[in-house]
Amino acid sequence: ADETLSEDDQKVVDDAVAQLNAAIDGLTAKDEGNPQPSNPPAPSDPGNTPTDPGEGNVPQTGDTAHVTIWITLASVCAVVLAGAVGISRKHKQH
Repeated sequence: ADETLSEDDQKVVDDAVAQLNAAIDGLTAKDEGNPQPSNPPAPSDPGNTPTDPGEGNVPQTGDTAHVTIWITLASVCAVVLAGAVGISRKHKQH
C-alpha cells in the first residue's frame, strides 16, 4: 500500500483494482469464425495469384502520399534552378 494515501484514498484504489480484476475475469475471446476463406481461389487462376510472393502481404500504413509526384516535382525544381543559375552566370560574363 502507498503510505501517502489516506485510508479513504486507499479504499478507493482497492475498489478500483477489484473492479478491474472483475472486468478482466469477465473477458472472453472474440470468435473470429473460420479465418480461411471457404472457397479459396484456384492456384491456376492468374487473376488471383500475385506476381510477387510478398505482394499481397504488404500492410496498409494509411500513408496515401504519392512519393513519385514529389520526387518528380523536386527534380523539375532542381533543373529549373540549375538553368536559372546557368543563365545568370552567362549574363554576368557578358
